[in-house]
Amino acid sequence: MDTAADAGVFLADLGVPATVGTTTANVLWDTPDQDVLSGHAMTREYAITFRVTDFPTLAMGNTVTIASQAYTVREPPHAEDDAVFAVARLQKT
Repeated sequence: MDTAADAGVFLADLGVPATVGTTTANVLWDTPDQDVLSGHAMTREYAITFRVTDFPTLAMGNTVTIASQAYTVREPPHAEDDAVFAVARLQKT
């Protein structure tokens, strides 16, 4: 991506709406399955990739709502290489 405007187009095409407080913006929603205990169990690692300017104060403990389900940010979000995007890991509330 060349600009923050490109990031907005990217999220409009591929993102899903997420709400933090009174702000709603599109995010990339990631829920991959992961094997644990040598294949005896599965777990999900919930994460969102978001444009930093959409949720500039997102922090550990905040609530993120996606598709009417509430999630809690479980660790401080970390910026990606270009600092246009950041990733926050979530857990179901």
